[in-house]
Amino acid sequence: FCTPATVVLPVLADVEFTPHRRWARSLRMWRDLRGLRDCCFGDNGGLGVELDEPSVGEGSWRVRNTHPPASALKLKNGSALVAINDGRIMRQSYKNEIAERT
Repeated sequence: FCTPATVVLPVLADVEFTPHRRWARSLRMWRDLRGLRDCCFGDNGGLGVELDEPSVGEGSWRVRNTHPPASALKLKNGSALVAINDGRIMRQSYKNEIAERT
């Protein structure tokens, strides 16, 4: 059972939309507040993301720079990379493994 965060309660209580639409809006709002982004690209090829490897004691791979198509997302340099193609990216992930996903 999941209890919604208090910041999304007004969205869930808005009776102007169907419950399905309210739930989707609340999830988008929650993800936006947390700074999380999902994206899909229709074309095959690289994502256009340059990454910095995690150094000792650092927790995750970080975005160094972006090129098209990823530059359209306006990702901030230094953002943590969490997953690519539904595959979780961890500190122990190898560079060639990440390159295969991008």
